[in-house]
Amino acid sequence: GQTGVYYLLLVLFPTGKWMHTLSLGELERGGWPLACAGLTLWLLAASGCSILLRQRKPAGFFALFALLSLLPVSNLVPLPSLLVAPYRAGVSLIGCSALIAWAFMSAVHRWRAPAIVVGGAWLAWCGWLTLWGAGLWQDSITIFSTIIANDPTSIVTRRNLSLELLNSGRAEESIQQTDEILTLLYGSEKWRDGNYALDRFNNDPTLRRVV
Repeated sequence: GQTGVYYLLLVLFPTGKWMHTLSLGELERGGWPLACAGLTLWLLAASGCSILLRQRKPAGFFALFALLSLLPVSNLVPLPSLLVAPYRAGVSLIGCSALIAWAFMSAVHRWRAPAIVVGGAWLAWCGWLTLWGAGLWQDSITIFSTIIANDPTSIVTRRNLSLELLNSGRAEESIQQTDEILTLLYGSEKWRDGNYALDRFNNDPTLRRVV
């Protein structure tokens, strides 16, 4: 359910934060209310697909394409090392883009001026995000640092950044990222006590699984 809310934000309200998110961080803190809202979104999406396939088949095809493309990254089956995958969800945006364009053109016929203003602003924003986001992939350290800035609870990104920093001869910065990983895993800095860390690891199956 929380994953569904995330992909809705990524598709309809894209920002640098949602583009560079691999865990659910803040959304997980929303708990069951947010999860239930997300499950409702999935049901509405499935119902919408069904209705469109009966009444407007071209739109229904793109809706079904978008929905099926999201299923592999929906956490029905847990993703290895990630909770959400914005770059893999990009496939579904082919269908979503067609649906958004169709909705925009429908709105233009009814509310021409407001639809053009809102649609133009949205396209300009997405165009800017595309250019800005592409520039961040200039090297591994830049993109991993950007993801951590937007998604500080992503352990896999901190691990990747730690390795890149180490390979670049920046050992102290690499160690800082490893320290942050251990703090995220243990929920505090108590791991610095070796006896506590080993005892917790041996007796906490959840911690062992995550490690």
